[in-house]
Amino acid sequence: FTGGLCAGTSDGRLHMWNEKLELWASYSILSYGGLNQCINSVCWDPPSRRILVGLESCDLVELNDVDGSMIGKITSGHYFSGVCGLAAHPLTNDEVVTVG
Repeated sequence: FTGGLCAGTSDGRLHMWNEKLELWASYSILSYGGLNQCINSVCWDPPSRRILVGLESCDLVELNDVDGSMIGKITSGHYFSGVCGLAAHPLTNDEVVTVG
């Protein structure tokens, strides 16, 4: 499997197409929590079979692209008008700061 296209919707659905642009999966993230399930960003890594989904409520969830199951919630952020800035710790990859 080499990839395709992955897109999120404002109603909390994730759609996936293969290289021939044939829809092969559609998942709902509504049961994964968050104050607002509107999908603002998607980062799909086909070799690892993982999708990172950023929600309007500033939550980040990681999903399995095979069945749409949640691997984990990366962060549960503050929610008011979105995140305006993001900075990673200069010495470690597991600490970030957001402003909104």
